[in-house]
Amino acid sequence: MGMIGRSIFTAAAFALAAAGCVPGGAASGPAPREQVISRAEIRASEAANAYDLVQRLRPDWLLLAGDDPAAAGQILVVLDGRPLGDVRALRGVRPQGLAWVRLQSPAYVRERFPRRAAEGVRGAIVLHTASPPEHPTARWAASAGAGIAAASLAHGVERGARAEGVGQPEGFRWTDPGTRTPLAVYAAARYRVRPRVSVGADVQHTRGAWFGGYRRRDEGTGTVSVTASGTELTLQAMYGGTMRLGVGPAVRVVRWDWRGGECQCEAPQRNTSSALGVAGSAGAAFPRSSRVFVDVSLRARWYPSQRTGAYQHVRSLDAGGLVVTPSAGVGIRF
Repeated sequence: MGMIGRSIFTAAAFALAAAGCVPGGAASGPAPREQVISRAEIRASEAANAYDLVQRLRPDWLLLAGDDPAAAGQILVVLDGRPLGDVRALRGVRPQGLAWVRLQSPAYVRERFPRRAAEGVRGAIVLHTASPPEHPTARWAASAGAGIAAASLAHGVERGARAEGVGQPEGFRWTDPGTRTPLAVYAAARYRVRPRVSVGADVQHTRGAWFGGYRRRDEGTGTVSVTASGTELTLQAMYGGTMRLGVGPAVRVVRWDWRGGECQCEAPQRNTSSALGVAGSAGAAFPRSSRVFVDVSLRARWYPSQRTGAYQHVRSLDAGGLVVTPSAGVGIRF
């Protein structure tokens, strides 16, 4: 094919490509058959690699570059939005994992890869894998679930109580000792600002964190127990797609139920306190592009200090420290 014939053929082919592609090269709209190799065609071709696939089904695409290595650089090969090189890069791609292959116009290259366009690239062969997109298109996601507070508010109460001289001697147990690893429930919402950047907020409630103890006084002996229910609100900036990391401020409001004396017959005295802290999280949401997803996370909060308030002879305890909650839930994207 002569130089003039090739130029006319190239212009005509890319004119068809431009007509069959939506702005920006998005894959959502249909295109003429001549400019797209469908998944059905890929499966039926039994090609060894993507170059063989294109050569069998759309050989005219390769004529745009020709056999000249210098001319091969005029066509850019793009896999899932990532440039691989010129048409020779097709030989390194297995067709079995491809969902479709599309011929794109010079306008696509100018918009998506302006530096390559400046280097003389005149078009692109775009390949997309059969796997779901890495980033869901939904902006909002909400989830709810529960977890076990492995490092709980109860541990913080215990540390504070021992610092104040409240102990638990061998053999002493409350009738209903409760648990130091209580259940925590949460509700969370995220908004995707950029493909891998989002902001989120969550509320977590933990009830029944417990510490029962024994305290020696100059005037005799006595017992004291503290039950705490805490609600935490966090705001976080997050990075990641399927896997994400987040950090931000946290506030915790705790209701304290104190009971003292030689038995548990006394009515508890109640008070509340609040504390500011730092929240961090690591989580995963899968499947990546499904509307409904499973949300798994590890939530951590650190509060420099949180006072319980005083009760009779017991001074205010400091229940600050680290709280860690592995949790799992179900979410929806919209």
